[in-house]
Amino acid sequence: MKRIDKELHLSKKLMAYLNDELSDDERQEVDKLLSEDKKFIEWFEQFKEKAYLEKRVRDHSEVDVKAKWALHLSKRKKSRRIVLDRTWWAAASIIVVLGIGWWMFQQIHNIEPQEQTAVNITPGSSKAELIIENGKHYMLTDIQPGMISDDGVRMQNSEQMLSYVSDEISQPDLKPLMHTIMVPRGGEHQVILSDGSKVWLNAQSSLRYPAWFTGSDRPVELSGEAYFEVAHNKEMPFIVSTSKVSLQVLGTEFNMKAYEDEMDVVTTLVNGKVRLKSHASRQEAVILSPGEQALLQNGVMGVNTVNVNYYTAWKDGIFVFKDEPLQDMFRRLSRWYDFDVFFTSESLKKLPFTGMVERKGDIQWVLSLLEQTQHVKFEINERTILVKEK
Repeated sequence: MKRIDKELHLSKKLMAYLNDELSDDERQEVDKLLSEDKKFIEWFEQFKEKAYLEKRVRDHSEVDVKAKWALHLSKRKKSRRIVLDRTWWAAASIIVVLGIGWWMFQQIHNIEPQEQTAVNITPGSSKAELIIENGKHYMLTDIQPGMISDDGVRMQNSEQMLSYVSDEISQPDLKPLMHTIMVPRGGEHQVILSDGSKVWLNAQSSLRYPAWFTGSDRPVELSGEAYFEVAHNKEMPFIVSTSKVSLQVLGTEFNMKAYEDEMDVVTTLVNGKVRLKSHASRQEAVILSPGEQALLQNGVMGVNTVNVNYYTAWKDGIFVFKDEPLQDMFRRLSRWYDFDVFFTSESLKKLPFTGMVERKGDIQWVLSLLEQTQHVKFEINERTILVKEK
């Protein structure tokens, strides 16, 4: 067994031992190690101070990730999304970050946030701008919540959501104006379209759509990342277009990531069915079933079965990283925290990391965890983070 696997295995055993969750045979195994293995005894001394350990985790993370996620999911009473497996929950509950064969919980009692020279690198928040084809625009998060009326279209604006009042926009003799919601770096926002479809927009994303839907389909255009809950209407398919692919659904939930500065387009289906077609390829259209993901990479569309929560957790306030290269990880973080990042070497960009952190958490806490891997360190100057070898 590799060192990292052994450490993770033994440490989980200690947690289970303290929680009285082991079988008789497993408990005897731990008792034997406690009588023979000095390293294991040292670990046990750290683990058994549970009250102290839990306080340190709360102090540093400022969030119980498992409880936070459970709270989010409890608000979605009808959600059919797959819940992360027990291994992930164990990792979340003790704040695990794996990087280059290093288990962070082994040293969590020594973690202290590093002093940084950053100013105002804070988590993102709900913010968006509505741009209408007639030239009008509204900074949604800067105006008072309430009703917005424009060319006969009525929209209910709140701090986190724009909702179209569907029963008041049926104007069959008029061509609907195109509306665009733009979410900047460091932002997120929700919109309920005229047909009742719900869209969560991630940072640095935009959605273009008609004020109300007419004709035989419901077309929208996405740049960036969004989570969709599409209202079912078999007579009017819902069409999502990006610069590289188009997707057709009748009623379903899915996540789509199609940033213009990224080569790949990733579509993850939660429930229902979707049909995807690449604009540039002659490849047959791909039909996804729940739990499947389509990846358009180098012009070729491939399909894999995935844990959808790895790809939809952002809308529930969680970053999940799974063997993710540091460059990709920081691309996601920089969009949300709105900072620029530079690497001092190409090799640093490829370092893989696994873990989960709350999106509302402090960026310094994330950087401190990463620095404990002994492979990277960070220099912060205003809104720029320099990634260096340790």
